[in-house]
Amino acid sequence: MIYFPKFKTVKSTLILVFFSLMMISCQNGKTQNSERKEKEPSKTTEKTKIKGLKAENDELGERIKAYLESDFLNDADLRAIDKEDKQFQIHEIDLNRDGENEIFVNFKTPYFCGTGGCQLLLLTSDLKLVTKFTVTRTPFYVSHKMKNGWSVLEVYSEGNLKELVYNNNSYPSNPSLLENSQDGKPSDKSKILFQNNAEKYKNYRF
Repeated sequence: MIYFPKFKTVKSTLILVFFSLMMISCQNGKTQNSERKEKEPSKTTEKTKIKGLKAENDELGERIKAYLESDFLNDADLRAIDKEDKQFQIHEIDLNRDGENEIFVNFKTPYFCGTGGCQLLLLTSDLKLVTKFTVTRTPFYVSHKMKNGWSVLEVYSEGNLKELVYNNNSYPSNPSLLENSQDGKPSDKSKILFQNNAEKYKNYRF
């Protein structure tokens, strides 16, 4: 004799099976979505790192821009300099071996230049002025020699090499007033700064 369950029992069983299948389907869907998310983050992370790196590279330029506009230049200077000439380049280098980079700021504008050369700034890592070099020509050389705990700087003035020695919290600001270097030319070990076509420096605007 074949036993047929009552209608209510069959209906309840079907409903239970249906909801069980739905739950299994949802769990599988969540598992697949989780697997996709685990596989994809590398692209997002990579993009984030690239953006972060760019921001870090530009941060110093933005800080120096603020320093020039608020501390170094006055309103008359800012009005007198053409918009297209408001450019500068930077070079970081540790001159006193203290683990903190000093910063050279090279202006890319005729406003800071004369017949004898151009202005060049040397700042500490926290943007305090060390020296404002006048009538200076690039390229600029950082010698391997050190005196008074700081690297000796070398620059050509009127065709002659000058040595700039750190003393009394600064370097000499006007190379043209110094005696000619006995070496006559920079050492092969000297670091060259702002040499045309030797290094690619980014032009920042202020």
